[in-house]
Amino acid sequence: VAGLLHRHAVACYGQEVVDAVQATKDQEKAGEIIKKYGTKKANKLTNMLKGIRAPKESYSTIPPGKMDVRRPFSIVEDKGLRWIAKEGRPHYYLPDRTTISRDTKTVFVKSEEALGKMLQEHDGLLAFSTDCWSAPNHHAWMSLNVHITPKGQSKPKTFLLDFIELPCSHTGTNMAQAF
Repeated sequence: VAGLLHRHAVACYGQEVVDAVQATKDQEKAGEIIKKYGTKKANKLTNMLKGIRAPKESYSTIPPGKMDVRRPFSIVEDKGLRWIAKEGRPHYYLPDRTTISRDTKTVFVKSEEALGKMLQEHDGLLAFSTDCWSAPNHHAWMSLNVHITPKGQSKPKTFLLDFIELPCSHTGTNMAQAF
């Protein structure tokens, strides 16, 4: 165990700091040496983020993805998530779950309004498509998409309009009833 601990200390603090701590027999002086010289690597994530200046305050402006919708907003109160988010940025502000919930609803409404306005103002044709699949838990899902090519652009854009769980397997009859 002592060999592993010694190897770990050298990897974290460097050989010079370990030698200086071993040379002193006073525990307080050893602590001062470690504080003075710090860690060799500190933490890989901390060093990687050294040049990044995170804002002291931020707000959630991106709603969760399709798969995260069923996860409760209380996930931001998870100790592990908070530790990862603040690693290397201890002053980083993590919004409260109620803030994220409110902001998500606001972003969704604004996105829905902007997409509706864009589709109504579009002069060309709208192409609709569906995609159906069964999740690993055997639940059937269907998505409704719209495809447009905005003026002056050569590449079409696809937007997800709705995401529906079908009551049973995705046959044509079941999809027609759900849609």
